[in-house]
Amino acid sequence: METRDNLPAVTGIDETSAAGPTAPPGAGAAREAAPEWIGPYHLIQTIGEGGMGQVWLAEQTSPVRRQVALKLIRAGWFDAEVIHRFESERQVLAVMDHPAIAKVFDAGSTADGRPYFVMEYVQGMPITAYCDRHAMTNRERLALFIRVCEGVQHAHQKSIIHRDLKPSNILVSDADGTPVPRIIDFGIAKATTHVGENAQTVFTRLGAIIGTPEYMSPEQSGAGAAGVDTRTDVYSLGVVLYEMLSGCLPFAAAPGQPASLETRLRQLREEDPPTPSTRLKKATATLTTSAEQRGTTPKQLVGQLRGDLDWITMKALEKNPDRRYATPSELAAEVRRYLADEPVVARPPSRWYQLQKFARRNRILVAGAAAVVLVLAAGATVSTILAIRATRAQQLAEQRRVQTEQARAIAVEREQEAVASRQLAVQREQEAEAARTAEARQRAAAEQSAREARQQTLAAQKNFQMARDAVDQYFTKVSESSELKAKNLDKLRRELLLTARDFYQKFVDQRATDNYLKADLGGALIRLGDIDVQTGDNAQAEQSLQQAEAILEPGYREHPDNAAIENNLFSVYDGLGLLYLNMSRFADADTNYKKAAALVTAWQQKHTLDGPALNNLADFYDSFGTLLTRSSKLSQAAEKYETALALRRDLVKQAPDNSDYKTGLVMSDVNMVSLLAASNQLPRALPLARESVSVGEALVAKNPGDPLMTSRLGSSYNNLGALLTLTGQLREAEQVHRKAAALRETLAAEHPAITSYQIDLAGSYINLGELAARRHDAQTALDQLQKGESTLAGVLAKEPRQSNARYFLSYDESWQARAYDALGDRTHAEKKWESAIQYDDHSDPSLRVGKALALAWLGETSAAVTLADTLTTKDQQADALFDLAGVYALASASLVATDAQQSESDAAKSIALLQRDQAAGYFHVPEQLEQLRTAPQFASLHNRADYKALLNASASVKPAS
Repeated sequence: METRDNLPAVTGIDETSAAGPTAPPGAGAAREAAPEWIGPYHLIQTIGEGGMGQVWLAEQTSPVRRQVALKLIRAGWFDAEVIHRFESERQVLAVMDHPAIAKVFDAGSTADGRPYFVMEYVQGMPITAYCDRHAMTNRERLALFIRVCEGVQHAHQKSIIHRDLKPSNILVSDADGTPVPRIIDFGIAKATTHVGENAQTVFTRLGAIIGTPEYMSPEQSGAGAAGVDTRTDVYSLGVVLYEMLSGCLPFAAAPGQPASLETRLRQLREEDPPTPSTRLKKATATLTTSAEQRGTTPKQLVGQLRGDLDWITMKALEKNPDRRYATPSELAAEVRRYLADEPVVARPPSRWYQLQKFARRNRILVAGAAAVVLVLAAGATVSTILAIRATRAQQLAEQRRVQTEQARAIAVEREQEAVASRQLAVQREQEAEAARTAEARQRAAAEQSAREARQQTLAAQKNFQMARDAVDQYFTKVSESSELKAKNLDKLRRELLLTARDFYQKFVDQRATDNYLKADLGGALIRLGDIDVQTGDNAQAEQSLQQAEAILEPGYREHPDNAAIENNLFSVYDGLGLLYLNMSRFADADTNYKKAAALVTAWQQKHTLDGPALNNLADFYDSFGTLLTRSSKLSQAAEKYETALALRRDLVKQAPDNSDYKTGLVMSDVNMVSLLAASNQLPRALPLARESVSVGEALVAKNPGDPLMTSRLGSSYNNLGALLTLTGQLREAEQVHRKAAALRETLAAEHPAITSYQIDLAGSYINLGELAARRHDAQTALDQLQKGESTLAGVLAKEPRQSNARYFLSYDESWQARAYDALGDRTHAEKKWESAIQYDDHSDPSLRVGKALALAWLGETSAAVTLADTLTTKDQQADALFDLAGVYALASASLVATDAQQSESDAAKSIALLQRDQAAGYFHVPEQLEQLRTAPQFASLHNRADYKALLNASASVKPAS
């Protein structure tokens, strides 16, 4: 029953539940009459009625004067079973003496034979109501809960199981400002051994269900008392703890739809309740009130419960009694460990501890690196040995636990034999006493074994965690240090990661079912793949990432809620997508990016992402956008780039001093600028390019040795220079491109093994050569382009199939061909066109446009037009449309004498493509308009009216600023 807020609950109020006997007709319909006096007790008023008795507030007049609670059996219930249970309750309470259990003062019978007993009168409130009324914090509630556990443990030591523990049977009152709990109502307790010389063992009626459904254990939900032992009370304590912490019950009925008894019992037997933090998070209607009653905010309250308190509560609520805490004292000890900030037994090993920042010193990093590897490898080896020993100790502890359970079973069996022997003959009492003595010794030995087993288990877990921490902190994390990257110690970083991977593999071999270890092993392989990409070893990178995928994918299918596996699997898909993009394997890249996108969708539905996770997500959208750009899907690419840019800007706004976020912002700016330039949206692109340069310069000034930041600043310069070139600001464009070239020359010299830096440097030479060609300085253009060609040839000498190098070399050769044409050297121009074609061996759309133009210049106009027809799409870039128009113009010129009709058709296609460029503003830039007017491929169109109209319309537009 619930007490109103203004009325305290009192000792002896017994809730009617499924345990109570069936009342005879008319019983309880009206308050029963009772004598005014029973012995020295004056009955004042009834304060409660329960399944088998009334509770009266009475005044004792002798030998002392005091208020007491008197429990009297109900009239009309004089069957043997009820009296038997009442007598049992009297004996149960009489043998217990603990501050947390209401005391029994007296017992007897009325003149008409109705049994009664007199107990301590406690003015108090149910424990949950008391905690809420006083807005106690969860730590204060836990301290109070420990005292309740101690009281229940005392009852168990007296061989008494309460079996109906619930808030209304745990009353709390104030004593000198301190909350004092009292456990009441042992009316349905089960005595597991003799109580007094003439006492009887207490059993429940066959077929009855004992307890209150919301708080009873699964083994109580069936008929009879089979399987009920002290762990039954541990389960009920777990429900009380659940409610004290969260304000909710484990199984909650839908609003307005109270669950039937049958439904509650089925839930109890078959369903697993959610954790307290999950239940609380879903209880949106009461979450704010629950938080205020615990002196905190909703978010903080959910955070307090998530983790150790969830694990402690759910271990107490295990359906299998063997997996619960064995005793209330074990549960109390676990709560004490939590309050003392010590590791708790219920919590599984954490997947990762956060790595402390790398040592601020780096003056002797290179000289000490080898020593660090040797010392840390030795440390990790010792920790691994400790982990193995700990595992063996844990196995021994498990054996002792089994022995403990066997000893307990033997003790119970011998006690039952002793009971039977006392019933048969008095002479067997000595044997029974001997059995009890033996049982006590065995119990003590079993408890000692259990304590030793728990200590060894804790030591095993601690040693194993130390080993994992050593590997994670001193190998995997150190290998990702920005200092190591800046010092060009890629070989050392890879050796550290290989060592980490080997240790993780040993851990997995020891504990094959530990998915957190598999996630760690997958993470080590991902980092290996990252370093392989940076050093240009694409084949090794692919192998490492595929190995990680093979480990993580099965784990994710089995455990989709394991965040560590989910995170690392996303990194695998993202890494493979980027790798295949750089190798121009666009179909493979697309497959992996779509897998990553599916994970992102699931991820965002389940988690609130923090800053690092959002930063990784922005990296993914940037890479996906680059794939779509290279596939000429510009509108889809813009969507991905804009999402990445919005995430980056929010992160920088929230953490303005975070260099990683700012570096990511530079990359997103670079990508968006490239896309806007390809879409000929120059007015939008130029301010963004200048912002990218400004942020990048500030980052490099603050971190002068960081190669990643330096590389991205080079990309920012590169994009700004390209935009300035397209808008006719050639002088400033040259200055910016030279800054990019200077940065990239330094990077290439300091990191000769990193292929991407060599390719970037060649790109700067090509940009300077193209700029000179646009300024009609063909010789300077050739000088720069030949430097680019030489650099790329060096890359291809080591990696003949390096796709990015082949792409840039093809582009370089095509511009050399144009420069030779400008110098009138047709022989060298044709050789360069032929050389450009031989490097077009993949599906990159931009490179295929260059191939079509090269074929047209070489006179293979049929093949050129066939290729051009496949490339003329609605999303094609402006530069590509200009080159494709040149293909059709050259084809038209070659057919004037032999096929006038086809010649006219090709000329019309050329004009149509140029008109698309004109409509997009491509010829608003003077340099591009001049190129249209003077480019030799369009010579055959000069006399056409539509060509002249195109020139006049473009010339009349004010140049873009």
